[in-house]
Amino acid sequence: MISQEQSLYQLAELGFDKAMAALAPFNQRVAEIEARIAALRAQRDACQADGDSLAYHSGYYHKWQAWSDAELKSLNMELARARAAREEEMARTRLAFGRKTAAAAILDKTRSDQRERAAKRLEAQNQAQ
Repeated sequence: MISQEQSLYQLAELGFDKAMAALAPFNQRVAEIEARIAALRAQRDACQADGDSLAYHSGYYHKWQAWSDAELKSLNMELARARAAREEEMARTRLAFGRKTAAAAILDKTRSDQRERAAKRLEAQNQAQ
């Protein structure tokens, strides 16, 4: 037979699992944006034009630099929005974790109380004999 405390813990655990599953897409989105930023920065670092390159003299290097600056700015804004959305979801996940932890503490306390009562009953039976 499942006690109310066990049912409460199982419910809290399911709620936490659901919250963690809901958080996963937010984490994935943040990681994707961070990867895009890292890739663009690596590409920028690899494309340092010197004064004699054709790209530098033709003006394409400067246009690409301007585009990459704008793209980084856009990606950083997108990252900030994604992190803000993830933080909102994290608040819900923290709440679910707190509920699970509280339910586990209640269940542990109940089990501990039951063990103590059983030990006292056994002691009383042994003394009666």
